[in-house]
Amino acid sequence: MHTTDPHGGGGYEKRDAKIRPLVESGIVLVALCAVSFWSMIYLHHWLQSYELKKESFGNALTPAREIPPAPLLETAPHMPVNWSESSNLEKSPFKSSSLSDVRSDEGRRLNSYGWIDEPGKIVHIPIQQAMQKLLEQGVPTRK
Repeated sequence: MHTTDPHGGGGYEKRDAKIRPLVESGIVLVALCAVSFWSMIYLHHWLQSYELKKESFGNALTPAREIPPAPLLETAPHMPVNWSESSNLEKSPFKSSSLSDVRSDEGRRLNSYGWIDEPGKIVHIPIQQAMQKLLEQGVPTRK
């Protein structure tokens, strides 16, 4: 059988594929990666310890730490600011109501007239009347 391969056949050129330089460069690459990884860890720990030392001494431009003030809580007018005064209250600070009480209060408000803001002359009207007015006047829209 006759082959046209001038180098004796093998399917590839042996002189271009040298394994030793590839393995050596791979080992060097792995070593460089390991050295850079450990140097970054060392640098991180060194900088962290440097910052901790710097914080303990402080800086002339850094203001002293201030403790924030206590929260100023708003309370309902009938509730005491100091809970030791709660025995002097006319009514309990916590209203205990059932669902039926809440529903009756809502129904009374939805079906009656009343002031929302008397100085501003804002009132509320029964819900049925409000819906009828809305149907008559229409919903305001942008043009």
